[in-house]
Amino acid sequence: MKLDEEDGWPDEPPEFDPGSIGPRAPTMTDYSGKANELDDETFRAFWSAVLAANYGVFGVTVGPMLVYFLGDTLRGGLLFVTGVIALGYTYYQYTQNTGNSEEPGDDEETENAEKPEDNGETDIDDEP
Repeated sequence: MKLDEEDGWPDEPPEFDPGSIGPRAPTMTDYSGKANELDDETFRAFWSAVLAANYGVFGVTVGPMLVYFLGDTLRGGLLFVTGVIALGYTYYQYTQNTGNSEEPGDDEETENAEKPEDNGETDIDDEP
């Protein structure tokens, strides 16, 4: 049996097309003009919160290790305390800029809602 140069091996299946199965992928549109729509205040608040969170996690984790492994209570304690303050600042930035700040008194309606009375009766009709 003679092989054709175009056909390749006679028992080989045709080339598989991966695009023939599954849904079509959406095409990418150009969003280059929308990248700069972030105002300066939000930009600064976001990056200050990111940097404070990174420092806070670093300080809260490395500070106690300095105290425990090296016995350096001054630097370890200072690092831990400033890390806690940085995490508090991050939380403050988050609550101020998300618009979801929950102030005391917001749940007043749910706390004062009328609760059903429990008179000891059960809803089961069949008694043993």
